[in-house]
Amino acid sequence: MAGLKPQASLFDAPTSSPIEAAVGWIGAVLIGELALGLCVLAVAFVGFLMMSGRVPIKTGMRVAIGCFVILGAPSIAAGFLGAWGPSTPPAPPVSPVAANPPPAREPPPADYDPYAGASVRTDR
Repeated sequence: MAGLKPQASLFDAPTSSPIEAAVGWIGAVLIGELALGLCVLAVAFVGFLMMSGRVPIKTGMRVAIGCFVILGAPSIAAGFLGAWGPSTPPAPPVSPVAANPPPAREPPPADYDPYAGASVRTDR
């Protein structure tokens, strides 16, 4: 009996909102591993029905796109919030400044041809 904790009173205020906890649970179920498993099964089942000719391709694509939208909902929402929400302007790029510029090369003479001797045979 030493391991039992005293029960909180029914008259005490709850530490968190039950509605918030329920919404969090529903969100976790809709986007969690259960949803991923159901989407995999749905796509596999509809793909099998499409291959057997019982379901048109348009309906199969609807199922696949629906699964992508359901599983990608957090990323899609974050993208919308990032596009419409307040954002800080990007910092200007820092241009590297060379301490000592490299020495300038002298240009080759006007009649210089690097391939001049390549085709000349010397064995004659």
